[in-house]
Amino acid sequence: MSRYMLEDDPYAFDPEREHNDHVAGMASNEFQTAFQASCAETEIRDDSAEIAEARRDGKWVAVYNAEIRCRHTDAMIGMSTELVGAFDSRDEAIAALGGEEDYFASVLPPCDDALPEQEPVDIDDDDIPF
Repeated sequence: MSRYMLEDDPYAFDPEREHNDHVAGMASNEFQTAFQASCAETEIRDDSAEIAEARRDGKWVAVYNAEIRCRHTDAMIGMSTELVGAFDSRDEAIAALGGEEDYFASVLPPCDDALPEQEPVDIDDDDIPF
């Protein structure tokens, strides 16, 4: 018997119980539960810091981006950004990707100049023009 069914009528659902669970952050059906479990179990890789560092060091960077999907519902959880390698030439980076770039595999050029770090600017309500 489902948690939302009323005891006296097996075909009636208790909308208040379902709503309270939804407000409390609980999933209301097995698909939402499976998706939440998959989100909690799945690691999304993000090598953005390593990629930026290699580009600042003057390297050509081979990157692989992948869609991460729920193994139960096939819903998209997020995108992973993986560093394949940092190379001295574009040809070496392309060879590391199997010889060609595509939608998910790409080569990023080295940065010309490293950007200086900037201090955050505090803005109060008086600085907003609208």
